[in-house]
Amino acid sequence: MIDLYCGVPGSGKSCTALFDGIMHLLDGGVLATNFRLVSDWAERLADRSIQIKIGRKTRQEFIDDVTSRCFFLGSVDSIYQLSAVTPGLVRGKFREQREGKALVILDECQFYFNSRNWGKNSDFLEIFTQHRKMKLDFILIAHNIEMIDKQIRFLVEYETFFRNFTRVKLPIPFISIKMSPYPCFLAIRQYANMGGSKAMKAKTWVQPLNKKIADLYDSFEMFSFSAVPPPLEHQRNVSRQTGSSDSRSIVFPMFRPRLAPGTVISYY
Repeated sequence: MIDLYCGVPGSGKSCTALFDGIMHLLDGGVLATNFRLVSDWAERLADRSIQIKIGRKTRQEFIDDVTSRCFFLGSVDSIYQLSAVTPGLVRGKFREQREGKALVILDECQFYFNSRNWGKNSDFLEIFTQHRKMKLDFILIAHNIEMIDKQIRFLVEYETFFRNFTRVKLPIPFISIKMSPYPCFLAIRQYANMGGSKAMKAKTWVQPLNKKIADLYDSFEMFSFSAVPPPLEHQRNVSRQTGSSDSRSIVFPMFRPRLAPGTVISYY
């Protein structure tokens, strides 16, 4: 399944997508994003893990488990690599589930397959038309569905619009009162590609800002698309006690070396 999260900058798209991704990861699936998580992201998840509190896993077992199933990717080739390694990594219900074993979150996807660069998007079109066979689900994040390639647009199943309630003021004369003093977002989910007036709403809800999830990534990280894309690699977790980073990574010799940590890239 392919979901598209739309909205102006700061409307809660990325935070909501990462929340969905973390839930997928904790359920036993594989998560991959095109942006890096903070250095101690697994430690922060362990701090509030119910599995650790009830004694089902030790803290180190939990950290090793989630880091082994969470990846950073930045190219078409790395998506194929992810599809190849996913079946051997999933846990629980995802071992029997035939589809959606891995969830891929592509932020600022209008830079990857923009509607104005339709002639260069055949690689991504090949992936999206066969994503079910690759056992992948996607969450695409863009400001508007019109910004992505039309052929890819027609493969989107759900389109979700986001609005930031803290930017909405109540219509009271001479008084400026925010609709919500606490950060929260209005989300309207509808079936995609049915026409603006004919689109059927699937769900409407208010999504409060989950600060525990928002703290797992840098929402101000700039995306650079001029560098050489790295191979698939694990999202690194730096231990607070030792300060040493988890150096495990999946490296395929036919790909060029990784860039310096923190560089976010695209295939184009």
